[in-house]
Amino acid sequence: MRKLGPFFLKLVLIMNVEAQEQNFVDDFVARWHNAQAYTLQMAALMPEEQYSFRPSPEEMTYGEQLLHLSRNIIYLSGTYLSPGDSLQKEALLKAAQSAQTKAEIAEVLNQAFNFVHHLLGKYPLAQLDAEVDFFAGRMRQRRVFFLLIDHLAHHRGQLAVYLRLKGFKPPRYVGW
Repeated sequence: MRKLGPFFLKLVLIMNVEAQEQNFVDDFVARWHNAQAYTLQMAALMPEEQYSFRPSPEEMTYGEQLLHLSRNIIYLSGTYLSPGDSLQKEALLKAAQSAQTKAEIAEVLNQAFNFVHHLLGKYPLAQLDAEVDFFAGRMRQRRVFFLLIDHLAHHRGQLAVYLRLKGFKPPRYVGW
């Protein structure tokens, strides 16, 4: 009976770690869903004729910002979090390359977000701490999830400024 004590302790610890990892993924899914809705609202708010607006020559246009976001989401998730989805990743990147109209850009953006939702539905929790070779050095996959959100927030902030410069009030922020 004494030998079972360490076994049960180890089992409880493993279950606790797995529950924490699942909580991380569940929290990310909820945040990603809200980020998707908020970003698509921003894409919809700018009139199509203003998708070519850029505040200064060195800045991306509004449409280019949205496509950049889409490509980044697809590339990071498809390369570092789900390399087995490379065919879908390449198809989505090709669609992002050819998108030109507001409707096409919004569709690519929506597909990029949905690509991550699909990935999360089958993401193995044990991979959160698996390391990947990133251009900035080795990092755990968990950090790639943070990078997705950070990069998205960075460029959405720029989109909010573009909207205000054109006289539009950005949608009410939802980040939780």
